[in-house]
Amino acid sequence: MLRRCKLFSHIAILLIGILVLTIDSPIPANAYRGDGSYQEDAYQGEAASEVVEAIALSGKTEAETENEDTWLDAVLDKPAENGQKLAKAAEETKPAELPAHGVAAEAIKRQAVPGLEDTFGKAEDIVKKIEEAKKAERAARKAQKKKEAEEKARAERKKVLDESRTAGRTLKKRKEIQLSARELDCLQRIVQAEAGNEDIMGKLLVANVVLNRYRSEKFPDSIEEIVTQTSYGAYGLVYQFTPTKPGGGYWSAVPSEETIEAVERALNGEDYSEGALYFASRSGANPSHMSWFDRKLTWLFKHGNHEFYVG
Repeated sequence: MLRRCKLFSHIAILLIGILVLTIDSPIPANAYRGDGSYQEDAYQGEAASEVVEAIALSGKTEAETENEDTWLDAVLDKPAENGQKLAKAAEETKPAELPAHGVAAEAIKRQAVPGLEDTFGKAEDIVKKIEEAKKAERAARKAQKKKEAEEKARAERKKVLDESRTAGRTLKKRKEIQLSARELDCLQRIVQAEAGNEDIMGKLLVANVVLNRYRSEKFPDSIEEIVTQTSYGAYGLVYQFTPTKPGGGYWSAVPSEETIEAVERALNGEDYSEGALYFASRSGANPSHMSWFDRKLTWLFKHGNHEFYVG
């Protein structure tokens, strides 16, 4: 009788141990069902087999059950052993602490961020594109300012021409003249040398005088001969255009854009000279030469520093 009571008490303790084991054991993720119940996992199946084995012990003799206490202790300690194993495994897989500063930390950060070098490269490309865009914008602004300046200059030149008409010098449309490249260069350089400091009208009038001589039978038949023409008078050798003297400004003249425009307009037949064949700057001329202009020629008008004559 006493033996049976002892056996039943052992079975009760076994059942309590199994209950504790069941509660402490984690439920696997795939054990949950949609209806709120849980599937029986492998560990629970193992515990059930142990219960069956414990119940089978009830038919054994006392001698056969001498080691029951040891067996129960092993069963009850199993969750603790499992926990120790899990803790040990977690400790072994715990990542090492990373350095917070220094070259090693920077290297680890770069390894932790895939494509970081590519990101830096893209940033450099973006900076380059921004700089290129700035350069393009500055070039566009410069071109716009230049365009505006040219438009303003054209407007001022037009104003000068309009004022010249109201001053009595009317436009006379002449037949267009075609020149060779050599003669065009001669005409542009003499206009630059004689009227480089004059306005567009002053340049156009000098070109008109040269072309008037080109049309006249009193002067040579080519622009180059007209520009470089010389004669002898009471005061010796006379250059028709003073800048053509040896070392004069004609030989080193570089035509400006305004000079080129004035010559082009004169060749296209735009003439405000009133037929002038001569011009002179009284302030810079020899007084004896100017006296000849006053005695021999007919004064027409003055524009800028030049006085224009017909003979």
